[in-house]
Amino acid sequence: MLRTEIAAIPGRTGGTRMLLTTAPGEAHTLGLLMVEAMLALEGVNCVPMGAQLSVEEIVQAAAHFRIGIVALSFSERYPPKKTESFLHRLRRQLPEHTPIWASGAGIATVTNRPAGVTLFASSDAAVRT
Repeated sequence: MLRTEIAAIPGRTGGTRMLLTTAPGEAHTLGLLMVEAMLALEGVNCVPMGAQLSVEEIVQAAAHFRIGIVALSFSERYPPKKTESFLHRLRRQLPEHTPIWASGAGIATVTNRPAGVTLFASSDAAVRT
């Protein structure tokens, strides 16, 4: 139902494109769907890629869809060491000018954030940015 409502929101054809996904092993996508709905209401052109994309798949999709921001969601169940490792690998492989946004309960334990990665405590904080 939410996906249908998001598709009906007008005015999301221009501007920065934001890729939405999760890391491999992270199947929780409800947070991404909620962020997508909030961003769509703000006119953001989201490219939802579903769950569990590898670093390589994200890099390829970012190039293919001319993505301006890569946004990831990490639940509290995703292992903290994997979160940091994934963010570091992604940062090394994406072009430097492509920001990475990460949100969800799983980022609360991130202590070694790579440069160019913004951590959001809540989806509201990400939308207001």
